[in-house]
Order: sequence, then structure tokens, then C-alpha cells
Amino acid sequence: MKVLEDVRDDAAAGTADLGRRLLQRVFGRNKHGEPLPASLVQMVSTPDDADALGTLRLEIRQQLTAHTDMLSDVRQILASGIPSGHAPVINSGRDTYYAERDMTINRTADWT
Repeated sequence: MKVLEDVRDDAAAGTADLGRRLLQRVFGRNKHGEPLPASLVQMVSTPDDADALGTLRLEIRQQLTAHTDMLSDVRQILASGIPSGHAPVINSGRDTYYAERDMTINRTADWT
């Protein structure tokens, strides 16, 4: 698992990169081969386990409470990850279809 390594993978899109930066800030950066924190390993190996999620949340909260500078950094990281929305103004006298990135539109048969 490379989540805490200081590695940039071109395939890792914005959300994965944001998550990696947050986890690196909270848990620190691991060198290749170093073990991850136990709570993170448990969460990754059993993602549907509510107890594993609770343990990870508790550990993150404890870190943020103990290190106020870390909380400020996490807020900045989160703010930098907010996508900038684009809401175009479209004036049309006919049917208009507008799609943004990663959006699929399925059009049914025309109503006649």
C-alpha cells in the first residue's frame, strides 16, 4: 500500500491524491516497505467494518486534538480539494443537453 509513501502516481486522480495528502499529514510519510499504522491497515483490509472505521476516526481525532497546527493544515488541504464548479448559462429555443466531465447522459426515444 502506497498511501503514505511520498509517491505521485499519474493514475491517482484528485480524490485519491487528496486522501493521500490528508493521511500523510495525519500519520506522516512512510518510506517504501515501512508498515502502516495498525488502524489504517485494519480499515483498508475490512472497509465495511464499522469498528475499524471508528478506530481510525478516533486515532485521527486524537492526532488533530493533540496537534493544533495539524488541524490547520488539514483544513487547508481540504479547502484546496474543493472542486471549482462551473455553471454555464445556456439559452436555447430547442432541447439542450449539457454534460460535464465524467457524466453520462442516456437519451430515451423521442416523444412524438
